Amino acid sequence: MSYTPGEKAVLAQLRHLYSSSMVREQQVKVLVTQWPASHVETYSKAFQAMITAGFVDHTGGQTFTITDAGLLAIGAPIPTPPVTPPVAVKKSAPLVVQEPPQKRSGFLARLLRR
Repeated sequence: MSYTPGEKAVLAQLRHLYSSSMVREQQVKVLVTQWPASHVETYSKAFQAMITAGFVDHTGGQTFTITDAGLLAIGAPIPTPPVTPPVAVKKSAPLVVQEPPQKRSGFLARLLRR
């Protein structure tokens, strides 16, 4: 895919932002402050092109998120979620309910009570 010079510059800035923090969600303000005053219009159009191409997800707030396609475009590996092994559940021994001892009620029991 061929990019315009403005898109290449914005991609380079995205690469720098992502590599410094390794976080996909970034603040628009941080990106815009890197733009030279004479190139703000060009970079703004390039950023809109990144949103249209699906490299960046921006819903109009103060932050934007670099998508998987955006990570591929800047040459960063797509992080995979860590696989946690299933935790083995220990089977406990069944509960044994002991009944209280019964009173003896035979001839021998009466002799032993005395």
